[in-house]
Amino acid sequence: MGAIPELRVRLARISTAACKGRDLCHTGLSECVSEFGPDLVGEVVIADGLLGFIWRPLREVLGADSAALRTLHSYWLDLCKREFLVWRQAVTLQALFKREGLEVIFMRGPAWRSLLPPGMVRDISDLDLLVKPSTAGRLEELFRSTRLDQHRSETGLWTDTGDMLDIHTDVMGADNIATRRYAADVPTRELFARSRFISLSRDGVLETAGKTSHGNLSGSAGEDGRTMIRVLDEVDDLIFAAIHWVKHSYDRLCWAVDLAMLCERVQRSKRWNEVIERVARYRLNDLFACGLEPVRRMLDTEVPEDVYSSVIKPNLKGIAERTVAAVSSGERLNFIGYLLFGRSIRGWRQRFRFGCELLFPHYDSPGVMRFRYPRSPARLLPLLRIGRGLSGVVRSIGRLA
Repeated sequence: MGAIPELRVRLARISTAACKGRDLCHTGLSECVSEFGPDLVGEVVIADGLLGFIWRPLREVLGADSAALRTLHSYWLDLCKREFLVWRQAVTLQALFKREGLEVIFMRGPAWRSLLPPGMVRDISDLDLLVKPSTAGRLEELFRSTRLDQHRSETGLWTDTGDMLDIHTDVMGADNIATRRYAADVPTRELFARSRFISLSRDGVLETAGKTSHGNLSGSAGEDGRTMIRVLDEVDDLIFAAIHWVKHSYDRLCWAVDLAMLCERVQRSKRWNEVIERVARYRLNDLFACGLEPVRRMLDTEVPEDVYSSVIKPNLKGIAERTVAAVSSGERLNFIGYLLFGRSIRGWRQRFRFGCELLFPHYDSPGVMRFRYPRSPARLLPLLRIGRGLSGVVRSIGRLA
């Protein structure tokens, strides 16, 4: 198991190089397969969501007779189908929002499709939608009237024929854990005022999805295959992509690759000064640094010196600095995102409330715990949640000590 962190970093670097069009993939993948074996490489690229970035060179390296290739090919087909279904759902929803006069921002997934060269696929599991708090109730009523059913165990999740919608009224995740809002000052109305429209073309999606064995995927909404969707401003996109990775405890390295590509986009548009200004105004210096600094170290992402001194390297001391070092080495750090968010919340009273919300969230905690512990008595579920939460935090701190 000690080899996995090193392999994760190497595969993330290869994936980043592939996304940037650098011809380093075949040699690097050949070395990884030779050193770690095809099965372990396959497990890591699936777990970290990297397969869509490096499928073509990995297929050539493994060879047609590889057993590992057959498993990866099946997963690749599922990725293509899932991306197409998410694209189709985005087209359908945008038409619905336009008809009802609703302003909705599509975050991550479809908004980042343009970062990838043709033939690549992002590992997408849901659609993240940002809505104004004043219109959230109206949106929920609209979904009910169109017979979308609420997912039973996570707040804000709605399903439609297996596709998942994750509805947010706050980019910091205060929908699920209300006290997260004390970690920053981010007015949602500003994000909407600066938002932009991009063309959601089906051409890139169908280039891969149309070649799968899932039947005719080209019968989709929109005759011209093109829809305009509202997305975050490029600077806000970078900032909250970094926060999102921290929030999820650096879980998947595909998000690190996304961050590297978003940094390159900001570098091309020369908007780093806006990044510095907004991070300071949002009061997000520490969380942003903890999200971006591992990408700078691990994936050799270019960041201008003035940004490095102003934002990327604030007073990262103690657990934050050790977190950056551990993530940059490929370690998995469950629960560490909660610790870093707690560190950024103002006031010990609010930090205490944050901890209580983690142990007893306002959404269907018993439903989640009942899924994890189906044979345990219901009266023991709160104790199990407390024990699970505390043990996870202790393990995370222990690994960083």
